[in-house]
Amino acid sequence: MSEALLNNAQFEQAPQAVAADIPTATAGASNVVSVAARQLAQMADVPVTLVFEVARLNISVGQLLELKQSSVLEVPVASLDSVEIRVDDQPIALGDVTLQQQFYGIRIEEFLKPDREDGSEPA
Repeated sequence: MSEALLNNAQFEQAPQAVAADIPTATAGASNVVSVAARQLAQMADVPVTLVFEVARLNISVGQLLELKQSSVLEVPVASLDSVEIRVDDQPIALGDVTLQQQFYGIRIEEFLKPDREDGSEPA
């Protein structure tokens, strides 16, 4: 499914597939992983909002006040090369804008390391 874009129906089915695909282990460190995987599977149905940030523009208050319905804001072409994907205002991945038949999508190209509140690197 790496090339295919997910539609809403596929998103609704995805948590069931994730929970079913988690292996169970019974000994040592594998057991710790299994417990963590089961805990994660329990959260599979929790909804999250993905934000695809295409660009940020700096404009003056005067320009902002001049905006009206049908106004067009220019977005630098370079900003479409890499779209930042965010969850809860945290960047999680970078992607590329793609055109698939009659709709646009985002192809995930790279997952980002999570930020730590204390500034340290994850273990």
